[in-house]
Amino acid sequence: MKKVLFILIVSMSVFFSAWQTKELTFVGEGENWWAEVTVTQTHGDEQYEIQIIYKGNELESVKTFDYFVETSTNGVLNFGTNNVSLNEKGKFQHKSLSSNSPSTKQEEKLVLKVVWNGITEKIFLEN
Repeated sequence: MKKVLFILIVSMSVFFSAWQTKELTFVGEGENWWAEVTVTQTHGDEQYEIQIIYKGNELESVKTFDYFVETSTNGVLNFGTNNVSLNEKGKFQHKSLSSNSPSTKQEEKLVLKVVWNGITEKIFLEN
């Protein structure tokens, strides 16, 4: 009886741990940009949300920009978009509709590359 109860408890804890949500937030800034990437791991999936803010004084000169995010270690996480625009406050925000198997780790660093007006800036994002 104790053995059956033990197996039941272990099985339930494994089952419920698979349904937990874990959020990892990576933040960083460069000379012209500030960024935050939130990685949400739940139900065996991983989704991404990114917020990028232009810090410069020439907001009107940034018509569109491209960005690309990847991990600095294993390169498993990678996503990006071309020709996106800032809102009137100099902010861009996007939540991915697709998901991947959880692979991002808390101790990783992300690298954000922003390209605008022929200028490229790399920003390291840390948790």
